[in-house]
Amino acid sequence: MKLLSSFIIPEAVVRNPHASLFVLFISAFTLFALTGEDNDLIRPRRKKSLFKRIFHVFGEDESPTLDVQGVVEGTALAAMAEEQDPAAIQEALEKLVKQLEQELCNERQDKERMHESMKKEEMLRQEAEEDLELVKQELNRQVQLYRVHMREEREKVIALEKELQGQSIHTQQLEAMLQLRDGQIEELEESLRQAADQEKGRSATQLNGEGSGSPSPNSSRSADKKRVFTIM
Repeated sequence: MKLLSSFIIPEAVVRNPHASLFVLFISAFTLFALTGEDNDLIRPRRKKSLFKRIFHVFGEDESPTLDVQGVVEGTALAAMAEEQDPAAIQEALEKLVKQLEQELCNERQDKERMHESMKKEEMLRQEAEEDLELVKQELNRQVQLYRVHMREEREKVIALEKELQGQSIHTQQLEAMLQLRDGQIEELEESLRQAADQEKGRSATQLNGEGSGSPSPNSSRSADKKRVFTIM
């Protein structure tokens, strides 16, 4: 722990999780490279296995772009200044590996949670699109029904207008017939007045010269009646 506490890690590295993993890997690899070759207590086979573990945990697809030259130099100086204790270095490396594994596990969990969140958002988006499509279909159906209703109402209005036009023509015909009958009535009244005047004239003539051989009043009245019926 004393060795780990002496590592020089810039503040900018801590803010970037990918750079932090890379720095931890560089620190572990630097410590192991400085102390592992000249020490018989650390066997090459175990050194290779530990390197593979670190490299496997770190992952081949990770490629941090942060400049870590200062971190590597600080780590090297700290390792050189510390007492060369193989057991402490081995323990520090093991702790670094565990920390790397834990951080990668946390990152993997974060990615999984993000993936689940994205899946839920996609499902919600699809549901919203389906609801919107249903609303569009319902609106289209309502519009079609309204158009059909308006077409029926327009046809009713056209039929009513035609009916009103027919009734207007019939009314004009009735008015013409009434005017014709009014004229006939006026002619009839005029004929009746003339017949009445003629009847008065005959009555006066008959009173003045009775028995002078003039035609009989009955025959004249019958002739006037025939004339009146002919006019009607």
